[in-house]
Amino acid sequence: MRQIQRLPTRSEVQRKPWLAVKGWRERRIVSHGARGVFFALALVGLGIPAITVVVLGIPLVVEGDPAALALLPGAAFFGGLFAYATHSWLRWRNFGKSVCHLETLPGVIGGWFGASVEVRLPGAALPAVLVRLSNQKSLKSALEWEISERVSPARLTRIQGDRYLVPVRFQIPARKDYKKPPLWMLSIRAEVPGVDLNAGFAVPVFETNEAPPGEQTPEGVSGRLRLP
Repeated sequence: MRQIQRLPTRSEVQRKPWLAVKGWRERRIVSHGARGVFFALALVGLGIPAITVVVLGIPLVVEGDPAALALLPGAAFFGGLFAYATHSWLRWRNFGKSVCHLETLPGVIGGWFGASVEVRLPGAALPAVLVRLSNQKSLKSALEWEISERVSPARLTRIQGDRYLVPVRFQIPARKDYKKPPLWMLSIRAEVPGVDLNAGFAVPVFETNEAPPGEQTPEGVSGRLRLP
């Protein structure tokens, strides 16, 4: 039977703000990517207007009707959305959900961030995986700081079938110019035939003295993961 975890108290969250986020305190952050049902509906919803605009516009173009020009913006708009939905659905179909298993809680400014990311890598030949940790004010703002590493196929750990663990180990320099409130993103990318893997996670990184000391060493952030 699965045990019910006790929720942190308000004083605990004030002292350790990373406990406020369920995925963080459970050390398991899920990136679902595109949801299959949602994007299947999006393909239908966007595909019908796009096809309708094309069907109505072709006779007008053939006849040289100036009204065809009025249909071009609509065709471009729905066509672009249809292409985006198709690409997102293919990515979801190929990779499903990716899971970031935190090995440091939290990652520490002036210390270490560690995780193992569970991903699906279909195909016979394993690719190198690019991992990147970045700091920015929001998803739409420019990066303030980043560090990246290319993980070779030899360092990937096979879990089962075509699912693998990607090791993530970064030392975060002590700086005073990180964006506040902080948004720390971990991204995982790999080039594979067809649609590339691209998963992202908001991860806990703080300037704190409350992190477990054993996790904040090069040795301490290695080999902590225990999958069920």
